[in-house]
Amino acid sequence: MPQNIIDFCAANRCVCVTTPVFLKAMLKMGEAQNLSNSLFISSTGAMSQAEVDEFFDKFNAEIVQIYGSTETGGVGVKERTSRLCVPLKGVKFGIDEESRLLIDSPYLSSEIFEGDITPLASPFQSSDIVRLEEDGFEIVGRSFELLKIGGKRVSVLEIEAALEKHPQIPEAQVIPVRAEGLKDEKIEILAITKMSEKELADFVSKALKELYSGIKINAKCRKVEALEKTFNGKKKRN
Repeated sequence: MPQNIIDFCAANRCVCVTTPVFLKAMLKMGEAQNLSNSLFISSTGAMSQAEVDEFFDKFNAEIVQIYGSTETGGVGVKERTSRLCVPLKGVKFGIDEESRLLIDSPYLSSEIFEGDITPLASPFQSSDIVRLEEDGFEIVGRSFELLKIGGKRVSVLEIEAALEKHPQIPEAQVIPVRAEGLKDEKIEILAITKMSEKELADFVSKALKELYSGIKINAKCRKVEALEKTFNGKKKRN
């Protein structure tokens, strides 16, 4: 459990390899503690800079994020003080016409199983939209996690992170609602919470205005008992 790890890391010098979900759970623990003798390595998904900084402020400990996937293995690393994800040795990055990341790496899988075993093309095209720079890249978001509303990109991860800062919302999920004939997308927000429907709707409206002051986002809110997850604990995205 998160408190067990906090107590162990406070008393020992160690490396903790974990996930964003677990690190976010640690942030919800009550008191700050000094875990500066320990290093936390996170993978399976990106954490926002605000979350990484909050973790450092609370525990005086660094989070190093490893970028990769089942198909690519680990191919990049992002430290707290860096805006960029830097390639590991032998890894090369590029982008396609839609700014999706292309990866050429000795760690790429040679085959992939999608019903049948088929060869995996190189360079591998990821679903991450990035800003490529000379020393690495900055992740804008995954293509299925970015919406176009009011002509601007809106990140579902950014919205979810803002909502989950509320002490009464341990988890939230943003689902795009596409309706034929509508110019812009609407969103549905699922939240695990003990708040009333009105309290939830009021908080969501306020949070969206603070995040995207120049965009009107139509959001429908719904309380749920649990979110649908994949086998490895990630929120299931359609």
